[in-house]
Amino acid sequence: MMKFKATCQCHQCKLLVELPQSLRHYAPRACDCNYCQLRNISYLSDPTGFIEVFSGASLLIDRHGSEQAEFYNCSTCGDFLFVAITSNGQTIGAVNANILNNKEQLARSQRVSPKQLAADQKLARWRQVWMPLSFHSTNP
Repeated sequence: MMKFKATCQCHQCKLLVELPQSLRHYAPRACDCNYCQLRNISYLSDPTGFIEVFSGASLLIDRHGSEQAEFYNCSTCGDFLFVAITSNGQTIGAVNANILNNKEQLARSQRVSPKQLAADQKLARWRQVWMPLSFHSTNP
């Protein structure tokens, strides 16, 4: 597994993303909903990877669209960090590719339209493409 770091602008929230391949093998998904487009968010995940979230600040949680997923933002600088759900007792999610330290290595984002999916279809899709995620209340 390869490890990649991500951080918000104020560095209060840091993420460690473990992926089986280098970043050049990944094309983040750019959701076409208003929330994601206004924030220029692209999501990166690999179901065989892992996300660790270390936060020295509290996280703000929003819900949008079907309100099934939680969207996490740094409470200090407001940067969007990741999206997550808890499904079958496991928390899974996708990181905001734009906060990765080496984001320039990623392939070009691909436009996706989850708003076209029914709520149960979204959950099924997320279970296929998102990765396990864990939270820690302090920075590494």
